[in-house]
Amino acid sequence: MLTSVFNAVMKPTLKILALFCLIPVSQAEEGWSSLFDGETLAGWTNANGKPVAEGGWVAKDGVLHRARRSGDLYSAKEYSDFELRWDWKISAKGNSGVKYRVTRYGESLLGPEYQVLDPRHADGAKPSHRAGALYDLVPSSDENSVKPVGEWNTSRVVARGGHLQHYMNGQLVVDIEVGSDQWNEVHAKSKFKKHADFAANSMGRIFFQDHGDEVWYRNIAIKELTAQAGDSKAWTSLFNGKDLSGWSVKSGKATYRVEGNCIVGTTEDGSPNTFLTTDRQYDNFELEFEVKVHDKLNSGVMLRSLLKNIDKDQYGGRIFGPQCEIEASGPNGAESGYIYGEATGRGWLTPKDQLIAHKVMKDGEWNHFRVIANGANFKTWINGKAISDLTDEEIFKTNPKGHIGLQVHGIGKGTGPFSVAWRNLRIKEL
Repeated sequence: MLTSVFNAVMKPTLKILALFCLIPVSQAEEGWSSLFDGETLAGWTNANGKPVAEGGWVAKDGVLHRARRSGDLYSAKEYSDFELRWDWKISAKGNSGVKYRVTRYGESLLGPEYQVLDPRHADGAKPSHRAGALYDLVPSSDENSVKPVGEWNTSRVVARGGHLQHYMNGQLVVDIEVGSDQWNEVHAKSKFKKHADFAANSMGRIFFQDHGDEVWYRNIAIKELTAQAGDSKAWTSLFNGKDLSGWSVKSGKATYRVEGNCIVGTTEDGSPNTFLTTDRQYDNFELEFEVKVHDKLNSGVMLRSLLKNIDKDQYGGRIFGPQCEIEASGPNGAESGYIYGEATGRGWLTPKDQLIAHKVMKDGEWNHFRVIANGANFKTWINGKAISDLTDEEIFKTNPKGHIGLQVHGIGKGTGPFSVAWRNLRIKEL
């Protein structure tokens, strides 16, 4: 009798505790939210946004199980920049997938796909179709990281702007920038080549695929990386897409205008270097932007820039500080992404032995830049490739905080006009 009473009381309690333990406690502290409550399909819909009845997809004891044909699951909410984590295991020779930023392309709903697959499945004959791959585009760089059928794998996707990363059991297995040379090459050979703008959208739904095989998912959680009200540590846009509110022109006569979703700077004959600077100052931050510059125009983005000689300079002061270089690669490569000491008297802050010309910058095309300024350290990437990792205590002493600035370099008389354009400017304070 006592045993029966004990079981009646404790079994529901133990079940609740078991479900609680499936979601890491730290998630709530770090901004994570669960996409699956462990017991229902709440928050998930079909392709038309209608609720999905259980049957084909079964939610039980913290596990989401695709048991039989039912159709794909779509998150009710759309997501932009995020980190997504989940555990999965697949049936023998099973095939499934997790897509993200799913949106409509004509009659189709498409998005980048994290491949979920038993290595013994026939689809595994093609590297870009194997587990962890960016389906039909980029193979996993570590095919041995997937566990055998019946064992749980932990997967992660990080999507920041056009930068897409896949992780398998703690290993980074896919790292690519949408629009980069690598992307253009693989896209042209993929099933998505007829959609020129595939994966260029910044927002879409999360998607769990019904591919006809049994698959199990658990611990499905997401952390949004876009800005939220009152969250100064999330991504925020530096450009409102309509006008230059929050920006001011400094140090020259070059002109800046809004053109579509871009800020376009154009040279003015006889003007010195000109800068469109944020009215606000920043100290430690991560900055991302896309830029396209005329092959004959040197440019750059100022990091923590300040104004000097306010009373002496005819243009109301001279912008100075560390700058991330932007210039066309040309036939011999160039120094884009290295750090220059604009108007500091020091020239390049990047040491000469590290100032190696490269051709990562794509001439005449949009290029994605990522910059982290943290204390005296500056790190830069172009189109997903690391370019510079510089620590300079001297520049940190003079410029511990300052404006972000978009440079239009001065040109010689009788040349130009030349233009440089920026878009998708955003910042995350650290």
